[in-house]
Amino acid sequence: MEENLISMREDHSFHVRYRMEASCLELALEGERLCKSGDCRAGVSFFEAAVQVGTEDLKTLSAIYSQLGNAYFYLHDYAKALE
Repeated sequence: MEENLISMREDHSFHVRYRMEASCLELALEGERLCKSGDCRAGVSFFEAAVQVGTEDLKTLSAIYSQLGNAYFYLHDYAKALE
């Protein structure tokens, strides 16, 4: 019985981590789509939400921060772009 509980916890932990990363990526992709369509202000909101959700994939996180900086640059908010 205890083995099943541990296995269920591990499965749940994997599912939560996978969902978190998928949600982070989904938010970032929507932010990118919005920026490409010219709505960088809305894109920033999605990139910031993606950062809040977080991910363990450092390459994805790095790309999100890069896109966030680019969006702020296009909005002429250079201090936030550098941040």
